[in-house]
Amino acid sequence: MIKYYKKQCSSERKFRNELFVYQSSFPYKPKLIEIIQPRTFVLEKVDAISYLDLPELTVTMLRKLADTIFRFHSVARFEDKVLCHWDNQPQNILWSEKRQSFYLIDFEDIRFAAPEADLAHLLLFWAEIFDYDTFKQHAFTFLTSYQRKNKLSVNNWESALTKAKMRFTRRRNAYHKQEAHPSPERQQNIDYLSSGEFNSVLRAP
Repeated sequence: MIKYYKKQCSSERKFRNELFVYQSSFPYKPKLIEIIQPRTFVLEKVDAISYLDLPELTVTMLRKLADTIFRFHSVARFEDKVLCHWDNQPQNILWSEKRQSFYLIDFEDIRFAAPEADLAHLLLFWAEIFDYDTFKQHAFTFLTSYQRKNKLSVNNWESALTKAKMRFTRRRNAYHKQEAHPSPERQQNIDYLSSGEFNSVLRAP
C-alpha cells in the first residue's frame, strides 16, 4: 500500500514550479498521485530521511548525490543557466536506504541560475556541521563527481558563493535556524570555499 501526503502551495507561482518538476522526467522525486484544488498535490511518501542525519556520507553516496543534482540541473537549461533547486536545505534532500537513492522534494523556489549558485548554497550547509578535514574531503569527492558531467566555472564561483552566503544568512535569520551541533571549524570551512586550494579542485580536469 502506497503511503501518501498532501502538499498545498501558497501561491500560483509556487504551484506551477512544483508542477513543472513533477511533470518532468527527473526520476529522483516522490511520485505524483493526483492534483486536487486549491493548488494541492497528493504525493507518495518516500521512506527516507534527511541526508545530513545519516551517521556518515560514504564516497558512493556523495557520487550518487552529485549525479542526482546534476540530473536535476539537466531538466532544463536556458543559455548558460540550469534549473536550480534553490532551497537545497538538508530537509529537502532525502536518502532512501531501501532504494539506495537520494530524493529531492519541495520545488517551490526553483529558478534558472548558474549551477555554482546551487552548489555553493549546498556546501554552506556542510560547512556548518563537518570538521575541516571531512568537509574538504566531501567537497572534493562531490565536486569531482559533478564536474565529470558538468564543468564548473572558477570565475562564476566567487560571485555565486558571495550571494549564497547572503541567502544562507537571510534564511537562518528568517527561520531562526541554528545547527544543534555546529562545527567549531565552520568559518575555516567557509574560508576554504574561497581559497586557492578549492579553486584548484574546480580547475581540475
